[in-house]
Amino acid sequence: MNTYQSRAKTAQIVCTIRSLVTELQSRGLDYSAIENGIHNYPASRRLIVEGQGCISFPDYKAKAYLNPVERTLYYLFLNHPEGIKSDDLVVHWKELCQIYSRESTFGDSDFREDKIESLCAESKTVFYATVSRIKRKFCDAVGNLNAESFIIKKEKGGRYKVESVNVITK
Repeated sequence: MNTYQSRAKTAQIVCTIRSLVTELQSRGLDYSAIENGIHNYPASRRLIVEGQGCISFPDYKAKAYLNPVERTLYYLFLNHPEGIKSDDLVVHWKELCQIYSRESTFGDSDFREDKIESLCAESKTVFYATVSRIKRKFCDAVGNLNAESFIIKKEKGGRYKVESVNVITK
């Protein structure tokens, strides 16, 4: 699809949305109620771990590809639904190393440990960047609103966690 076709399709979708909003307003709903209904619509929470770095979102017919460090961090949070504080990543060192050794193609254990060390470093630069990349990839795959169900988010109290998702492993 070229740029002109893409813009035309986008304009058509916007016109349809405006028409639907007008219809809802004619039924007595104000704009804030419509917006609230959209944002509170139950989101899908199913994802499939397909292997080779592929995370599939079957309800959205979409996929995202994570590199080994991203997968390692994401799988750690899936294993810990209670959440983990960023400063406590080092407490999960052994588990991170086990996940990364399974996800990485590198045979050099020193290299693998360096990757996990950078993820757990006191500065948290690699941790924050990795969380951000995962979020961007999921948002690109299923849209910002839908990705909220799958991304790693910081909650009150400083814990990072993934909402309750239904993980299917292939």
